[in-house]
Amino acid sequence: MKLVVKMRLQDLEIVNRYLEIFKIPVVPQIADTEIEEKGVSEIVDTLFFLDMPYYALQLYMHSYSRDVLERTLIIADELKIRYIAANIPLKILKRELNSLFDLFSSYKNNLCIEAAPRNVEKVKNTLLDKIGGVLWVKITPDALTSTHELKEALRSSMRLVKMIEAANFEEKGKKKIKILKKGRINYYNVLRFLSREFYNDIFLIPYDKSIYKIPQELINEYNVLLQFYNSTYEQ
Repeated sequence: MKLVVKMRLQDLEIVNRYLEIFKIPVVPQIADTEIEEKGVSEIVDTLFFLDMPYYALQLYMHSYSRDVLERTLIIADELKIRYIAANIPLKILKRELNSLFDLFSSYKNNLCIEAAPRNVEKVKNTLLDKIGGVLWVKITPDALTSTHELKEALRSSMRLVKMIEAANFEEKGKKKIKILKKGRINYYNVLRFLSREFYNDIFLIPYDKSIYKIPQELINEYNVLLQFYNSTYEQ
């Protein structure tokens, strides 16, 4: 399993040295507004200058745009990044499925459709119409997701899952908390499950400044998760 930190581009520019010291790989998060304001060249230059191990790109779109997706593909292609994760609603995914498949096939990149565990089955059934190693699933829990629901979603769709984003919430409420704090999801339990299932793809820890007050808090949690996963894998 590849344990990776997801971080907004503006945050990455500030804390990249911390991540570099600890050799932590990254998934930069780029919004459609950034692509429109800065342009492809400036974003490519920024990421190239930071010179970090990029495992994927996370694209956030306020509304679906094929043009933004194409420009993100150019960024990924320039930086030799294989995977792009994007939030595409199911209704649009069904409508644009053939177009997305052709677009990503032409660039030899892979698209991971972001879905909450309760929606994974619907996304999976849509993607199965286009088998070909181009379209995949990224699972991101929401405030209603339990440990059991996350594991069941993973179990039912493991062969299509290329990314899992860790998110944890208070047991009663919707406030986000640190991944390893007691909340709605027990990530020690989830990591044991992933180890038993031989999951070998990307596991994301998102950097949120409202949760991690300083970068060292994120790095500490990353190291605990990595050590725990390695210990379960070796057992």
